[in-house]
Amino acid sequence: MSTASPMLRLDPRRLDQLKAIAAATGTTSTGVIAELIRANIAAGVIGPAIPGVTVTHTPTGVAISLNDNPRTVITHDFARRLAACIRGVVQGTEEPTIFPIEQVAVLRQGTGFKIVVPFPGSGVAFPGDLALDLADLIEGVAK
Repeated sequence: MSTASPMLRLDPRRLDQLKAIAAATGTTSTGVIAELIRANIAAGVIGPAIPGVTVTHTPTGVAISLNDNPRTVITHDFARRLAACIRGVVQGTEEPTIFPIEQVAVLRQGTGFKIVVPFPGSGVAFPGDLALDLADLIEGVAK
């Protein structure tokens, strides 16, 4: 995962174009960039991996490790439930939830979201669009 500054420098004309795309599509500049990344994943240019996140299939379920946190294995059924919960919390249709038996939590944090695996633990903050990508990744491995 990159340790560079999260600032992206663009020529002001490119920034105006980015803002125009965002306005025309009813999203934000960040949303435009997220869609560009998703389109490249769908086209096979890059894989669906999220830097700092490991989601793998195991004989008993799905193993998840966020940043340097310990790996947690959950069942395939619960992995699908977790993906749905992440989507619901991001979309505002579901309340933030702690799953003590599975040692997982999906929480709101400011304008973003915190996924805690294992729970209790420090967790990792995600903006909404990246949390949705995490849900897709978890669900894809759980199939």
